[in-house]
Amino acid sequence: MTHPTRDLDPARSARDLYGVELRRQRQLTGLSLDRLSDIVNYSKTHLHGVETGERLPLPRSRRSWTRRSARGSCSRGCGGR
Repeated sequence: MTHPTRDLDPARSARDLYGVELRRQRQLTGLSLDRLSDIVNYSKTHLHGVETGERLPLPRSRRSWTRRSARGSCSRGCGGR
């Protein structure tokens, strides 16, 4: 059974803000969830949960994604699907 996705409001919570920003950055760099999953070594299901505010990112993933985003690693070398 598919559950409806709730609307994220970045002003409502840090979880919503992080989900919105992760999706925005992923889309700006042209990455699919599959490709991002390969890069950061997390399941596509987990990443989708973070993007939709259903899951919290793990501390290690926050640091990894933040570093990659700050360096522009994905925009230069991760490619896209």
